[in-house]
Amino acid sequence: MNKRVVTIASAGALAVVAVGAGLYITSAPAFEPVGMPAPERLGGPFTLTNEAGEPFGTDDLIGNGALVFFGFTYCPDVCPTELARGAQVVDQLAEADISVTPVFITIDPERDTPEQIGDYVSLFHEDMVGLTGTADEIASVADDYGVFYSRVEMEDSSDYLMDHTSFVYLLDPTGSLVWMFRPTDLVESISETIRQAAG
Repeated sequence: MNKRVVTIASAGALAVVAVGAGLYITSAPAFEPVGMPAPERLGGPFTLTNEAGEPFGTDDLIGNGALVFFGFTYCPDVCPTELARGAQVVDQLAEADISVTPVFITIDPERDTPEQIGDYVSLFHEDMVGLTGTADEIASVADDYGVFYSRVEMEDSSDYLMDHTSFVYLLDPTGSLVWMFRPTDLVESISETIRQAAG
């Protein structure tokens, strides 16, 4: 998969419909891809720390596609929903012999240690890679991918949440960012968009 084939153009298809004794040509829309092409300014190589405490980055993803999620393990709702959706996409693509690695990058390195990350991602998919790093490393990767995040203190509690953007980022087999999916995009639509691009 590369950027040229991932940027699928929507098109119309012709359908011939028989009505009585006549034939009528009608326009039927082809598949509409969901999400959007990634702006060229976003993306780039990174190396962080995986759940085993070892360096892991875009070089380790070369040869497969990847779906990259940014979030945090203490997230009450959005992150679990996103990761579960991504796991379904990965499994659907596997059925079509398309290999995509799910990758979770924390934006809360203060709490998300490699062990914490490992326990968390194992709940969603056996192939999911969890990544953490120093605060500066995470900030650098988030900036490269256009990810906004900020700490939100909770009233009457010493705990906190993290506010963050929740796009899902598709990397091609060279490790380049090519496409972005929205939180509202459905599993089957994401899978079909990638299937069409892999073509």
